[in-house]
This record gives sequence, C-alpha cells and structure tokens, in this order.
Amino acid sequence: MRISSDLAQLAEQTSLSNPESVEQLRNIVEQLDATAAANIDAQIALRTMMIQLRKVARSEQLTFVRAADVYKERIRRINRNVERLGFEKDDPLLETLSAIRKTRRIEISVTVGRLSKVEEFLEAYAEERPDIVGDLVQMRDEIRQTRLDITNYLEDRGDDMSFIYRAQLSEITGRASPAGMPNELAARLDDIADAATLFAAGDSAVEDGLSGIRSAAGRLQDAELAAELMEWVSALEFAREYEPQRPPEKITAAHWVMVACLFLIGFFLYAPDSQIAVAAAIDFGHHKGASSVSGFINGCGAISAIFGGVGVGTIAQLYSWDILLTVFAFMTLLAGLLLLPKWHTVPTAETE
Repeated sequence: MRISSDLAQLAEQTSLSNPESVEQLRNIVEQLDATAAANIDAQIALRTMMIQLRKVARSEQLTFVRAADVYKERIRRINRNVERLGFEKDDPLLETLSAIRKTRRIEISVTVGRLSKVEEFLEAYAEERPDIVGDLVQMRDEIRQTRLDITNYLEDRGDDMSFIYRAQLSEITGRASPAGMPNELAARLDDIADAATLFAAGDSAVEDGLSGIRSAAGRLQDAELAAELMEWVSALEFAREYEPQRPPEKITAAHWVMVACLFLIGFFLYAPDSQIAVAAAIDFGHHKGASSVSGFINGCGAISAIFGGVGVGTIAQLYSWDILLTVFAFMTLLAGLLLLPKWHTVPTAETE
C-alpha cells in the first residue's frame, strides 16, 4: 500500500523538520482524504502532525516575516518581467500584481485570491502568446508556489480557511455548462457558498446541503463535473470535522528568538544613543552649550521619528528589510567614523 510505504520512508528520515517531510506528509493526507471516512482519526492525526512540522520548518527559516519579504520581492520581479514583455499598464494582470504589491501584509486571504487570478491570467496568456510561453509558465509556477506557501501559513496560524473551499466551488461551477447544472443542484451550491461559515459544528443546513449535493451529483450526466463535486464534498466534510479540532497557534522557538533579538537591539541601541546625545555633546564643546547641543541632537531624532514609521515601512516593503538594515548599519558606521577623530577630546578649558 502506498500510504504504508510513504510512512516507512518518513520513519527512516533523521529529521522531520524540513519542507520535504512536510510535502510527503501532505501527500499522505491527500491519499487518506480519498479513502473511506472510517480513517478520519488517522487523517486528523496526520494533518495535525503536518501543521506542526510546517511550523517547525518555518521557525528554522527565521519566521515567516523573512519569507514574506522574499514573496514581496518575487512579486515585484514578476511585475517587472510582465512589463518587460510588453503588457499595457491597464492590463488586468498588471493591475492585480500592483494590488498585491500595495498590500501592507501579504499573508492574508485576499492575497491568495489575487494570486489565483494572476495564475489564471498567466495561463490564458500562455495559450495566446506562444512566443513568450516559457516566461509565462515560469512566472505561473512561481505564483502558484507563493500561493500554496501563504495558504499553508494561514492554516498553520489558525485562520478561517472556508475561503479556499468557496474559491474551489466557484472554479468548479464556472467551468460547468448551464445545461449540465440542474436548478436543484445550482440552488444547493449557492446556499453552501452563501453560508456564514462552512465549519460551524452541528450546522444542519450545511450538512443537509452537502448531502443533497452528493446525491444530485451522482445523477449528473457530466461524469467529470460529478467527480469534481464528489471530491470537493469529501474534502469539505473532512475540513468540517477537522477545523474544530485543529490545534491553536503556540509560541515556538522562533518567537523567543525574536524576543531575544529585540532585547539585544534595545540593549545595544540606547547606550550609544546616550553617548552620542549627551556625553559627546559635552566632550566636544563647552559645558555651557552642552544642553543646547544635546537638545539639538535629540530634536533631530524626534523629527526623524515622525517620518520613521512611514519611511521605514515603505523602504522595507519596496526593497526588503535586508537593504533597510544595511542602510542603518552604514549610517551607524558613518557616525562612528565622524566621532573617531575626537575620541580623546576633553571639554574646553574654562577661561576667566
């Protein structure tokens, strides 16, 4: 049995906290999803393990914040490539990419939906533009991987994942011809899509709706549509069983690493700040002007803080934190070099 062999391969690995193990567990869960409902306990156990391993693997990658910067840079690069290929600025593909770039937080469900639209645009253009099909397919694969990574992160974080099943349902019904969708089935699908939450425990309306969809799908003449609806119902039924039992987000090692880094930043920042703002002002000038000089230095810092929130956020979003922190380090080094020639300067002597 393939599931047994996959589990045996996992048991032989020295470490499970890596993306390869997570992907293999995902495949096992998908295989169990396709089996009888009697395996629901095994599916829940394996899916919980998969989520926990994804969290461990991500914590070893210096938290999702770093990954979010990578994804933003990827979107910017794809946007530049699309412009280079000659697409007009008002093209829906570029407009959707622009909307993703302007999003302050990329790890939200809206971004997943927009990435899905970008995939659709790229696939459609790949069929229309054989001269650049290679570039379009490569960009589509990168967008798809980004969408899957963000979707995994949202699930790990504990977000409501019902938008995934609504999007899948919309995609299935969008491909179905009006003649192949009976009124009874269409009405039931609309009721499910309009449900406030698909994961409400004991919601008889959703349960009855899923039973009705399964029954109606079995009578469809379109075998492909029937199979897709059956598979969608099975996946949603499992999600309704699993979501209430999904383990909540817990503090991992990455959180404590971030706390320690913030502590060290504060510890090493305020001592040099006080030296520059007060001690250096006194050492480099007469004590009668020390208050004016230190006030001027602190005033410059206060003014920069006014623009710090917007400026730092904009630079980090457009160019990544790596570039921003590099600029900060260069500015600190420059300040140190300016002070270096007067490292042993003493206050000006008092004259009568």
